[in-house]
Amino acid sequence: MKILLVEDDAPKRANVMAAILEVDGIDIEDVSHAPDARTAKQLLLETRYDVMIVDLVLPIRSDEDPVPDGGAGLVEELLVRDQFKKPSYVIGLSAYEKAVSAASQRLREFLFTAIQYDPAVRGWRAAIQHRLRHALEVSGREDVRSDYDLDVAFLCALEEPELGAVLALPWDWSPYASPGDDAIYHRGTVDVGSDNERRLNAVAVAAPRMGLPAAAVAATKIIYTFRPRILVMTGISAGIAGGANIGDVLVADPCWDWGSGKWGGSIGPPFFSPHPHQLPSAPSLLRAARVVAGDAAGRARIRDAWRGPKPETALRVLLGPVAAGAAVLAHEEMVETVVSQNRKVVGIDMESYGVLAAATDSSEPRPKAIVIKGVADHGGSDKSDQFQSYAAYTSATVVDQIVRSVLAPDP
Repeated sequence: MKILLVEDDAPKRANVMAAILEVDGIDIEDVSHAPDARTAKQLLLETRYDVMIVDLVLPIRSDEDPVPDGGAGLVEELLVRDQFKKPSYVIGLSAYEKAVSAASQRLREFLFTAIQYDPAVRGWRAAIQHRLRHALEVSGREDVRSDYDLDVAFLCALEEPELGAVLALPWDWSPYASPGDDAIYHRGTVDVGSDNERRLNAVAVAAPRMGLPAAAVAATKIIYTFRPRILVMTGISAGIAGGANIGDVLVADPCWDWGSGKWGGSIGPPFFSPHPHQLPSAPSLLRAARVVAGDAAGRARIRDAWRGPKPETALRVLLGPVAAGAAVLAHEEMVETVVSQNRKVVGIDMESYGVLAAATDSSEPRPKAIVIKGVADHGGSDKSDQFQSYAAYTSATVVDQIVRSVLAPDP
């Protein structure tokens, strides 16, 4: 079992270390130390610790004074940002009652324990040791997975133009065969950070066919074969006229199956009563998408770099509801039926709900998932493939920017 002790005070660190080493099964080689939040984050980029014990009143850097919420801020950042390898258990420790109370309130949504430290009594030692013994028991179970094997997985519905656009990204792609699986995967790597100090590992694949079932099955295979930190579906979709222009990039949030519901009407014509179940994209990925959406100059560069046919409108990145269904909609009245389920819907595709459902219902370590697609047409009877390649390119490029920003190390 691996333990990270984040503590700047030498006497307190010695006391906590002694308490840790009193637990049977833990040796001094199992414990790493960080004197400040910055060092802790550097360690957590490369190593997954089973337990992190952190001083709640902690300096951000070693040459700075401790700050009252330094430890809580570190924990909060680790839990919401995807580039870090998150500890399974986090224990906050402080001699200050106010710091313990504030951290417990601030981090109540997460699996976090705050303990008051008092060198004159042994209560804090017993509390830490109880949690360490529990972590030891869990880490010894061979059936429990708690770490990711891959940074990002790209899933597309079509070999061309969707997967082709992903493989055009500068990720040094090469074909990869997974034993017992007929799908053709591609493994890739890219260096990120101001000094290219972190290498990201990726896999990309196209589903065997379009549609919700194929997408859900392909996503599930990816999750359990590669254990990605991020799962993203990219490609093309239909946009809603008046809400999304052809060429815009849509970020699905939330997403639902527009065909979920009940057909009724024993007398007269049948009627459909929708009963949608909505699924969101991962919040940390949505935050990064909003940054790209707000960068007008960056979006213009993406558009200008495309040398093929493209719409006259400026490229936009729109976050909004996307409906998914098993059938292609090539009739205006059917499109209106879907729009009636959510007046703010910006797009319709055939896969997004299946991908988000696979990620949401998978076992731990569960990937952060998002669906990002380019608008190739407005559906209806006037569907055209004129801008499919452009839409696949823009969506893949936006995904590339989002993944790099989320997984890049701190400057």
